[in-house]
Amino acid sequence: MRVDVADSGPWVNWLWAWQNPHPEKAVAGVRFEPVAGAILVSAIAAGSASSMPLLWRARRKAVLALPAGETFVADLDGQGLLQQVQLDMGQVISATLRPLYPNEGWETTYNNQVPVPAEGSVLIEYTAHPDACLHVLGGYVIPVARLEAGRGPVLYERWRPRRSGSR
Repeated sequence: MRVDVADSGPWVNWLWAWQNPHPEKAVAGVRFEPVAGAILVSAIAAGSASSMPLLWRARRKAVLALPAGETFVADLDGQGLLQQVQLDMGQVISATLRPLYPNEGWETTYNNQVPVPAEGSVLIEYTAHPDACLHVLGGYVIPVARLEAGRGPVLYERWRPRRSGSR
């Protein structure tokens, strides 16, 4: 069985992260010279990522604690995104209520006991660039690097000083 790479159709978009070979010099312009046919450039953006921005790391997990009284909404919008948690420079693979296992009484529980979902605590599985940020309900931003440095659930009220759009 062969997987279709979908790069030979009538319309193909490619992402390309070009690194300035002379970072001490500002880029004055960009020139495209197609060898055959026409070329359409959809966008050009500049950035300063710590490493190749299109290279994401292996999947990881994190726990986010929702604000008091907030209920997790697992429904995806028309573009496949969650309402309460999104990720730039990466992809949220899954988001579910965190399963609580009976750790204290593990030896006395029965085999294959189903864990109880923790209300207000969301288990996020994701892949991302080290410079990525989670954008969560209320416009709050959590840098993935800070998220991964901590232990236990991350209360995103802790990150209130930084709002989306204030980079």
